[in-house]
Amino acid sequence: MTMTAPQVTTTRTEVRSIAPERLRVEIDGNVVGFIDIVGHVHVALLGNMYPYAVEIAQTLDPDSATHAIVTAAQS
Repeated sequence: MTMTAPQVTTTRTEVRSIAPERLRVEIDGNVVGFIDIVGHVHVALLGNMYPYAVEIAQTLDPDSATHAIVTAAQS
C-alpha cells in the first residue's frame, strides 16, 4: 500500500502602494482588490480593475481590509 502526503497549497498575498491613498492587493501575482485610504478609514474594494471594483468593507486598519478582500476573493 502506498501512502501520499496531502497536498498543501500556499498563496502569496502582496499589498502594494500605487498612489498616496490607494493600495493594490494581489494573490499569487493576480490583482484581486484595492484599498482606498480615506482619513482613518480603509475602504476595501473587490475586483481586478479599479473602476469596476465593488466596496465590500470599511475598516480602521489595512490588515483588516486586506483580510476582507482575500477572504472574499477566495470564496
